[in-house]
Formats: sequence, C-alpha cells, structure tokens
Amino acid sequence: GEVEREMTQAIPVLLEVEDKSTEHTCKWIATLAEHLSEERSLDIRLVYNQLSMEHKKQLLQLSGQRVKVVLYNIKKYTAKQRRTCKEILASLIFSEYEKVVCLDTGWCVEDDISKIYDLNMDDCLIRALRDNEKETEQKKDIYLAGITGMNTAVSVINVQLWTQKLISEQVQGLLNDTKYEKYNEQEILNIACMKQRAFIEEAFQVFVYE
Repeated sequence: GEVEREMTQAIPVLLEVEDKSTEHTCKWIATLAEHLSEERSLDIRLVYNQLSMEHKKQLLQLSGQRVKVVLYNIKKYTAKQRRTCKEILASLIFSEYEKVVCLDTGWCVEDDISKIYDLNMDDCLIRALRDNEKETEQKKDIYLAGITGMNTAVSVINVQLWTQKLISEQVQGLLNDTKYEKYNEQEILNIACMKQRAFIEEAFQVFVYE
C-alpha cells in the first residue's frame, strides 16, 4: 500500500529560514499546524546561516503544545563546502528519525502534512514532487529518455537508508566537484538518487505553489 499502517506521533520537518523570510515562515508554520491531525505533532527544525536575535525569538515563540521549533545555525557546516542542500542537512539534524519532510516555504498549505509523511518509503531514498514536462525537457542531459525529474521543493527523506548508503557523502562530493557546477542542488539529487526514488503522487499533495 501507499500509506504506512503504523503512524508516528511527531512529524519531523526541516525548513530553511533567513531574516527576510521570517514573517512568511511564521505564518506558514501556523498554517501547517492548523491543518495537522489532532493526534499528531510537529518537530520543526529551522536551519539558518544568519538570523537576527529578534527573529530568533519570534520563531521560537511558535513552539507550543503540538509544535516544537528548534533553530540550527549551519554556518560551521556550510563554511566547509562550496555549496550544500537541505536534504543533507536533514539527514544530519534528524538522525534519530526514520524519515523527515524537507520543505520550501513558497507553497500554500491546503491539507494535513501527515498524508505525505505517512507514505511508504520501502527501499526509496527520497520521495518528491514530479517536475513538469517543460522542466524535464530542459534537463534532458541529466535524465535518460522518458525519465521524469523530481522537484525537491517538497520531499521526504528515508533517513536510515540515506545514511546507510552514504548518500550525503555522494551528493556532497558532486556538489563540491567543479565538473558539476552547471547543475543546481535539485539536479544533483536527481543524479545521485535516480535508481532509488519515488514520487509524491497528486492524490497525496497537500501544498499548492503560491
């Protein structure tokens, strides 16, 4: 089946935040909580490079009975790399979980995020949205004929399998390799996870692009 039978109480979510996006992120987290099933809670970890003390306080005040918000300064990690991606950060920060939801906040929440989190991962490293045909056509040098690209603006990472197969090391190696400079982070993930990925099908999508 598509959905796991045993549901996990807390849903881990990783978001990137910066000063200029703080107000939007606060509203977005509140909307995420509004749509959440009563029996579930959110473990939200916000990663940042630079954030003012005022905005840190504002974000931490979102914590409550069903929402926990924690801030992570990733400057020490990112300073060592030419570039990185949120999926690598998620595998490090949420190592105690079996899986984690990684999100961009440019999406409008329309339903319960549990629908995505509870999807079976099986032997998949990552589940993500589908690229549209135009995006896939633009990246035809990456994909084999007929292979659709994945859009990692909304994704679920299989943390345990990801760690076991050393995917972070593989992806970070490609991101640091000057031969792959023309590819963005999403494209690098497509290359690294091509054989062990799945899509979040339309019936389970709870976000609409704003």
